[in-house]
Amino acid sequence: MAADRGVLSPSPQGIVAVRVLAVVAFLSGLLLVVRVMLFGVQRRVADDDLRHRRWPLALAAFLTASGALLYARAAKQGVTAGWAAAVVLLGLAAGAGAWWLVKRSAAIPSTDPEHDPRYRFQGHVARIIKPIEMKGADEGGEEAGRIAFSFDGKTYELNARWSPGAGAFERRTLGLADNEVVIERVDGDVAFVEPWAVVEERL
Repeated sequence: MAADRGVLSPSPQGIVAVRVLAVVAFLSGLLLVVRVMLFGVQRRVADDDLRHRRWPLALAAFLTASGALLYARAAKQGVTAGWAAAVVLLGLAAGAGAWWLVKRSAAIPSTDPEHDPRYRFQGHVARIIKPIEMKGADEGGEEAGRIAFSFDGKTYELNARWSPGAGAFERRTLGLADNEVVIERVDGDVAFVEPWAVVEERL
């Protein structure tokens, strides 16, 4: 029997090959979806630079949509040139939609404390290297000191002040050098801290 005009894979072997290609594309897309689910699309390239990678989800959408559409057609009556073009266009549309979704989500401020640089070091123990004590009235009358700690293999030093929850007794007795404190949050280059001895009692 003569092959239909415009059919790209009229032979049984050709149909099988198209189905195999469709299944491989579909499963590859699903694997990428699982990868995105497990690892997300964010990548930290620097301490203060968190980027959103658009290509994993876009490629996953393209492969999954293209594979499903290609297999559905091949399972029935073969793949025509017009259908192949439609599959590519629909796959590209799905990929573009996923690309836009990631771009859109990256523009929305995160409410997750882990993504807020103020709380990146929250709960981390630091050591006082300069006593946290009251400045003079001409300096604003605020406590000021300095702390040091290691995080992800790097050493950080920040100015330090007591958090509002620290009591007056702790401010006077536990703010000396070499005492340990727990970071509550960081605003700019100033860490607001609590004495580790006080936090330990609450645990």
